Amino acid sequence: AQQPDAIIVCIHWGDEYQLLPNETQKELADWLLSEGVTHIIGSHPHVVQPLELRTDTVTDTKHLVVYSLSNFISNMSAPNTDGGLLVKLELEKDSVTRVSNCGYSMVWTARPSVDGVKIHTLFPVDYPLSSQANVRMRRFAEVARSLFKEYNQGIEEYFFEEQ
Repeated sequence: AQQPDAIIVCIHWGDEYQLLPNETQKELADWLLSEGVTHIIGSHPHVVQPLELRTDTVTDTKHLVVYSLSNFISNMSAPNTDGGLLVKLELEKDSVTRVSNCGYSMVWTARPSVDGVKIHTLFPVDYPLSSQANVRMRRFAEVARSLFKEYNQGIEEYFFEEQ
């Protein structure tokens, strides 16, 4: 039977709103890795928790353990719940499969109201969006939307991802 190149477990675990993994998470991570899982990506606590790139002392293999990504696009506003992580895990294979690169980026969700409707927008945490810039940006958007609503014909606003 063929063996998979990697076994990545995505797991729902941990205590909500706790910034550190609990003992059960740590023990389960150890057990999963000992049973052949190569990488673990966790969620559930609604806050970020630490990440680990563990090195197996016997095989020198690296294993990524993400205890909690937190919220990707969040409607939550309690402390630490309005952001999350993007994780990059690059694997390469020759005779064995190994981690060639890994890292994380932090993202944050803005939830402005536009005409009484909440719009959820995801920003990288280093995006240059200050409170004053946010006010200016919203003012521009409100004026433009009012103008377009009155004068546009047959065309509506849409949202797209930057490439």
